[in-house]
Amino acid sequence: MWRLRAVISLCAAIACAEATPPVPARSPALVTCLPPLDVKVDTTGGPRISWSPACGATYLEVSSPDNLETFWIIRGDTGKIAPGVTYGVAPPDYASRFGPRALAAGEWYTVRVGVMVDEDSYALVGEGRFQR
Repeated sequence: MWRLRAVISLCAAIACAEATPPVPARSPALVTCLPPLDVKVDTTGGPRISWSPACGATYLEVSSPDNLETFWIIRGDTGKIAPGVTYGVAPPDYASRFGPRALAAGEWYTVRVGVMVDEDSYALVGEGRFQR
């Protein structure tokens, strides 16, 4: 009788395991970014901002190449910004500190990735340019 119960329990466990959707794995903790980063922007969509090696930043800025106009800034005190940020979409635990402003077709932009040093400053760890 105990064998029958064990078989039924095993079958029930297997059936439940197959019916339960998998729990997404937690992403590994990102190490803080150190220079130099290779910053790339995929403009086929969003645009989508990435960098390598994969690491966590706390500051991201999109501006004109001469740095006279700022289009978007995100920064945060908690968590880390992972590569793969779509322009204008702040990651969880982050808020846009400025913008996003519309990007004009044909214009060049600079992306700066940094880590916060204190409340008012950051250290630049990577920079890239892209044309919209």
